[in-house]
Amino acid sequence: MQNELSFTDVVREILRQRPEGLTPQQIREIVKVEYPQHVGTASHLKNVAAGNYKDVDHAVLARIYLACRGASDIAADKSRKPHLMTLLADAASVEIKDDEFIEGEDLAKLEADWHVIRTLYRSLYR
Repeated sequence: MQNELSFTDVVREILRQRPEGLTPQQIREIVKVEYPQHVGTASHLKNVAAGNYKDVDHAVLARIYLACRGASDIAADKSRKPHLMTLLADAASVEIKDDEFIEGEDLAKLEADWHVIRTLYRSLYR
């Protein structure tokens, strides 16, 4: 079992093992299998119950977008859909603390990145 890694470190580790990059949906599937302790957390369940996300899968997907946006060493190619996320080789590792993220997170906070909202909106309301 893995040591206590932050969610952003989990995403980094996944991307480190796959330098060609992955979509957020691919990252989510790997997290579900290899890091199940980061799926269905109390925070995810709280946000689903509050109606911020449709289900736990969408909460995890939003967390992946937030982790990538908050880390300077993870790049997202937004010119393609879905985004392709890669780990930058030479970037300094700076991230926003995990406890600043999901707790009480709602979709209004994500509006700054309309690409994220658009992707989640399409997934939620089809």
